[in-house]
Amino acid sequence: LLTEVVPDVFEPSYTEYEGDKPAILGKSFKATKTKVRLSDKTRCKLYREKKKKEKLDTETYLKSLELQNAVLKSKESHLTEKVAKLRKMVQHYFKQDRETQSKMADQIKIEFI
Repeated sequence: LLTEVVPDVFEPSYTEYEGDKPAILGKSFKATKTKVRLSDKTRCKLYREKKKKEKLDTETYLKSLELQNAVLKSKESHLTEKVAKLRKMVQHYFKQDRETQSKMADQIKIEFI
């Protein structure tokens, strides 16, 4: 591992105010970033781990989408069956006389509402 040290920087510390402007009471040292250069072996290992994690996340997301798709297909088939049944009942309803239609209307309301 190679390390590159960045020198410390003087930064004034402000703790009191004189009017509208802060008064500088003292100077403090603030450590800044230290850059660390990783070896090729370490970088490759981190890259492989990152790619493996991305692949697992993608596969998990795909499985959740497949499950959601199965649920939606089930709902769609259920609604399609319901619509077909309702169409058949309505067609039969209009072929009947008035008295029978009122009885069938109540049956349709009970079943679908």
